[in-house]
Amino acid sequence: MDIFELYGNKIFKKSQMQQLTSLFDTKYDITSFEELLYSKFKDAKLSETLRGTQVVVTAVNRLTNEEVIFRSIYSIFDRNKDFYMRDIARATSAAPIYFPSAEIKNLNATEKFSLIDGGVGLNNPSKLVIDDIIKLAQNEENKKNYFLLSLGTGKMKNEAIPSKAGMVNIEPIIDGFTVAANCFIEKGTHPPI
Repeated sequence: MDIFELYGNKIFKKSQMQQLTSLFDTKYDITSFEELLYSKFKDAKLSETLRGTQVVVTAVNRLTNEEVIFRSIYSIFDRNKDFYMRDIARATSAAPIYFPSAEIKNLNATEKFSLIDGGVGLNNPSKLVIDDIIKLAQNEENKKNYFLLSLGTGKMKNEAIPSKAGMVNIEPIIDGFTVAANCFIEKGTHPPI
């Protein structure tokens, strides 16, 4: 089921007021998206993911610019690291300019976070996941016995950044950073010159 095809018109709906104020505020209202996340996840917790499945989701702390990594394996053993899945989904999709930051707390309500899209810091966390798998492996045989499912939201445009790029060109600039970072992550090296 393609959530964006089914619900995109609700998630990315803009009022006339939002169209006028989008220079000073986020582009979209978050209400419809939060309702959708609640309808899909209800009160599912990170610690309740399928047995044998490791879930790793990234976000960035808006106040400190530090990474926040949600890991299902840690949430099972440490209740302070357990969160509602809907809150994690909201945090990792809080793309600056488009949606406001996600203000969430852990299930014990001992920590509060103001988070933005994990793609700001690590758009493709595949390497992070593989590093986790290797750490968890008990011996050399297990290191090669894994399956990585990496879900994306589509294909990057990858248009050239203008030589004299300004704020008007913010979208190709951000896309350029993301595409370049993915090249380093996926290839493990830089392309030949």
